[in-house]
Amino acid sequence: MKGRNLLLTALVMVAAGVLILLTYKSITTSGVVTVTAIVFIVASLMNVAVFAGSGKKSGSNALGHAFGWISSAAAFVLGVTMLIFKPKFMELITFIFGVVILFGALFQIFLLVFGSRPTRLPNWLFITPILLVAAAVYVFFQTPALNDNSIMLVTGVCLLLFGVTTFVESMMIGRVNHKQLKSVKEPSIDSETVKTEPEAEEAVAVPAAGAAEEAPADRTGNDGVREE
Repeated sequence: MKGRNLLLTALVMVAAGVLILLTYKSITTSGVVTVTAIVFIVASLMNVAVFAGSGKKSGSNALGHAFGWISSAAAFVLGVTMLIFKPKFMELITFIFGVVILFGALFQIFLLVFGSRPTRLPNWLFITPILLVAAAVYVFFQTPALNDNSIMLVTGVCLLLFGVTTFVESMMIGRVNHKQLKSVKEPSIDSETVKTEPEAEEAVAVPAAGAAEEAPADRTGNDGVREE
């Protein structure tokens, strides 16, 4: 998985988390559903644009690429569904946020175990999915009418945590990918230099050989003049 794709996801999640934290005391349940649906739709479209421009992948990169396409499509469908059936989703707000947080935990686990290959991310990053799972369980057992503020607060913190962690992971993966790309380019430059040096030696050797062939002719001419 490319660091650029993760960076885009991280920025969207950080923005969503900060927005929820700034408005969690005043925003209504209807507004929560609307904002969440818009975030899902915008994030999915941005991810699809990035994946479409990155070309075909192979190996573990293909697996991460496919997972990205599936998650983007699921987010888009969920966002559109939330806008169409808003009253129903208002009743299921705790379930929705619990699923979103749990999905974030699963995404982090997938990224740490498979999606970051060949990069090996540090084990301390597993703290994030563990905290997200605990938060999802907490949200699942809350009552929307009585605990709206706490639900929104926990969700905002989780989105912010997910975004910051993903940003750190994108920087680590991007740094390793840059080093690998640089190491691939350097041997090709060295091979071109090796090929150029023999060609230069041959170019110098050819005139030298020509001069050696002309020398006997000059001697013959000089001998002829002496005999006369």
